[in-house]
Amino acid sequence: MLDAISAADLACIRFLSTGAAPLDPTVQRAFEERYGIPILLSYGATEFAGPVAAMTAELYPEWGKRSSVVLGVRFPGSSCAY
Repeated sequence: MLDAISAADLACIRFLSTGAAPLDPTVQRAFEERYGIPILLSYGATEFAGPVAAMTAELYPEWGKRSSVVLGVRFPGSSCAY
């Protein structure tokens, strides 16, 4: 995708979010640098019935670029213990 789509083609997108699967941090950084679009990661597993925590658009400016391990906030009603 990084070679196939121009930044102008994605100019209307404010952010993208992922499913609960891992995303290679180098791919995330390359995408964000090329397109200027934040990728909001989420964390979970099929055993949890999907994502249980996610980075939000509101948290991203402060926390999104600090570390690839910042998960964001727990979804309301999630019984995940940390």
